[in-house]
Amino acid sequence: MSMKCIGVVLALMMGWPLAAESRTLSSRETESSIARKVQALVDADDYAALDRLAASYRSPGALTDNGESSLMYFYQTLSFRYLSIDEHDAAQWDARIKWAQRWVDLQPKSATAHVVLARAWYNRGMSYRGEVSSREVPAANWDPYREYVGKAADHLLANRPVAARDPYYYSIMQHAAFRLKRPDLVESRFFDEGASRYPYFFGLFSVSAFYRMPSYGGSFQAIDSFARHAMTHVPTKDRDVLYLRIYEDLLVNAGFHPFGTPTFDWAIASRGIDRVVAQYPSQRNLERFAYFTCMANDGVRTARLMKQLNGAPDLNIWGSEGVYEYCQQLPAGGDQ
Repeated sequence: MSMKCIGVVLALMMGWPLAAESRTLSSRETESSIARKVQALVDADDYAALDRLAASYRSPGALTDNGESSLMYFYQTLSFRYLSIDEHDAAQWDARIKWAQRWVDLQPKSATAHVVLARAWYNRGMSYRGEVSSREVPAANWDPYREYVGKAADHLLANRPVAARDPYYYSIMQHAAFRLKRPDLVESRFFDEGASRYPYFFGLFSVSAFYRMPSYGGSFQAIDSFARHAMTHVPTKDRDVLYLRIYEDLLVNAGFHPFGTPTFDWAIASRGIDRVVAQYPSQRNLERFAYFTCMANDGVRTARLMKQLNGAPDLNIWGSEGVYEYCQQLPAGGDQ
């Protein structure tokens, strides 16, 4: 499985919360500080401390300076133990799955332990599936792919009372439902239940949106219909931010450009940008949304955001210096 595909799957499975004024903290950790903390505990095999840290990050107020979930970066750091292994390296996969199984054995009431073990099974399955089109998957890989993804789903279903205390339970179950097409796994039910319980964990929303892209047999209309349904799960004041986050995630992590499509509503998305940037004016947010507004040909917002940037551009966001320079020069002709 290529690192590019791994990154997309990881981003979709992690997610981030919506901006919510009532959920801000006076002091927020950075992504790197979370990663260092988690990695030190992983290296020490300190399951109890990892579980306490995850519990603290499940608070809706545990956000980074980008307004993203601290829990996301907790799981992202853990994922490096699982997501960079070739499908043929059975020994490494077995070692990592045993590491997660030992956590479950030591702390059977830990929601974190159960979802980490399930993710290990899921990602093992995805290592067989890879990034290629279905017709390019070797015939011998289909059975282990379905077997391991099925193990992830079955483990979570068997341990639902404990595992569902972590919002990431629902993200994994959504993925498994889409992948397996089993009658006992209905994606929409997992989404609606999860979003009702954890409306500020964006990973629930990004998974369902991802599988509604045209490349998965969906459509522009399917994405927007889902986005508008998803908005009903959050308070009215946060709906424009959620709409924005759904399309931003598809653009950043899946390369899906909504601009110019018949259903995308820039008026809603741009209001979301105004709110997020006002609350979380981090350099990354400013760059990401300057790029977003530029792609939407909104010269006024692009100029406003570009003026706030400091230092060299992050070309992981802009794609190239040429795009950055183009957006610097976009005429501020008025809001689109």
